[in-house]
Amino acid sequence: SGGLADRCRVFDNDASIGGGGAGFINAGMLRNSVVDYNTAANGGGIMFQSGGSAVNCTIITNLATGADPVADGVWFDHGGSCTNSIVWGNNFQDWFRDSGGTMDYCCTTPEFTGGAANFTNNPEFANFAGQNYALAGTSPCIDAGQDSPWMLDALDFADRDRLFGVVDMGA
Repeated sequence: SGGLADRCRVFDNDASIGGGGAGFINAGMLRNSVVDYNTAANGGGIMFQSGGSAVNCTIITNLATGADPVADGVWFDHGGSCTNSIVWGNNFQDWFRDSGGTMDYCCTTPEFTGGAANFTNNPEFANFAGQNYALAGTSPCIDAGQDSPWMLDALDFADRDRLFGVVDMGA
């Protein structure tokens, strides 16, 4: 319900009965983080309820297992936002907007309507099968994000300067 988690890997969690395999976000922020291989009945990766944000995250290879699964990657259930993030390569559906929620400067499928500068291209990871989600040199996610002041002295998931030119999408 608040706070900041920065440069984390949220991996291999299971919420089989509820939603948000990697967790519920109500008002806090997940930043520069990888959310992968999580499972939930709905919202296999992250379930946003009433707000919160994921900024410069890579949300990938998550699974929803419910009888009528909703969103393997991100489930916007009454708000929340993703910015500069890659929500791609999840099992069934990368995102679902139940009520509210925004995505801006994100690489995701299907296309998120109503957001700024989103696209559905393959993000082109260095080694997807080997769980190396660094961006390959040909990735359309390089220099495709929106810069923010906090990035000036921040590090990305791989301990490199977050801002080098225009910010990249993803962790």
